Amino acid sequence: MAALERPDPALVPLEPPHPAPVADARREGTPGQLIPPYELALADFARHLSLSARQRTAGAYLDTLQRLLAFGIDPLQAERSDLERFFSRGRRGRWGDWEGPLSSSTQTAELAALRRFYRWAHSEGLRQDDPSQGIRPPRREPYARARGLSAEEVARLLAAIPVESPAGLRLRALVLAYLLTGRRRSEVLNLRWRDLDLEGGFYRYTGKGGKERQRALPPPVRLAILVYAEAAGLERRPEEAVFPGRWRDQPVDGKYIGEQLRQAAELAGIPLERPLHTLRHSYARALRRVEAPLETVQAALDHSNLATTSIYLRQLEGQEDPWWPKLAAELGLEAEAEASSAPGMR
Repeated sequence: MAALERPDPALVPLEPPHPAPVADARREGTPGQLIPPYELALADFARHLSLSARQRTAGAYLDTLQRLLAFGIDPLQAERSDLERFFSRGRRGRWGDWEGPLSSSTQTAELAALRRFYRWAHSEGLRQDDPSQGIRPPRREPYARARGLSAEEVARLLAAIPVESPAGLRLRALVLAYLLTGRRRSEVLNLRWRDLDLEGGFYRYTGKGGKERQRALPPPVRLAILVYAEAAGLERRPEEAVFPGRWRDQPVDGKYIGEQLRQAAELAGIPLERPLHTLRHSYARALRRVEAPLETVQAALDHSNLATTSIYLRQLEGQEDPWWPKLAAELGLEAEAEASSAPGMR
């Protein structure tokens, strides 16, 4: 019987070893890992947003996740009940005092951020489920808290603003700009000197959706801006902000201006919940008082839909009730209705 030849080891093909399953460090972590898995996940999610979302949107989404972490919830381990508890938390003011429940708009924005994160986490294999599913954004009535100032309140507000300092003159110029143009907060604060045509009496701004527009600059606003610029020693360079903060090339912070306006309103005895946006409401209400057509108000506010303007004004002016005279007659209350409308009762 012939002896079996032993094969040369160098000629025997080696089978590759079966790879051992490797845990995703972002999901499970590794022994002795110093960086928490959720931080690795958030860093990857931030890179994902930098390629797929606008900078402002990405920042808002990441801020929501940071608030979730500060609330003591790990987004990779969160359950639906954890997210519901997060959304039901209270809102705190600048000084840490409790100011009531979160607004519906804040809850809706935060829910959108978490839904985006969990869609990404599922596609990356970091979560097999989406705890945000089934959570409904709160229903809210558009512009439910809209409020406009009366002419008498506007006069009191302007009188309460001190004009002995550049900061006071800046606030007065901003108030006039919002009251007489109806622009949104960022559309005024982001103005640069190159956006103003002081000789022609026009200004350019970037509205919603990045649309650039040009409108007439009301003379009172032009004068207030020039008075403020002279008092503040502004050089009016084209690239510099019209309303600068600490640095001339950066606009002043809107929250800071809102707080200044709130303080001035308190001195005038006027409660303001949303100071700068209330001025936009006041502009719309004033247009209707001078009998501007609905279409004119829509164009002035840059509303793309006439229905939006109609809802906006209905909240400011109140809903008309054409049926109350017949209802009063039906209930036998005509005399009371006539008495309440008498000149001495107004």
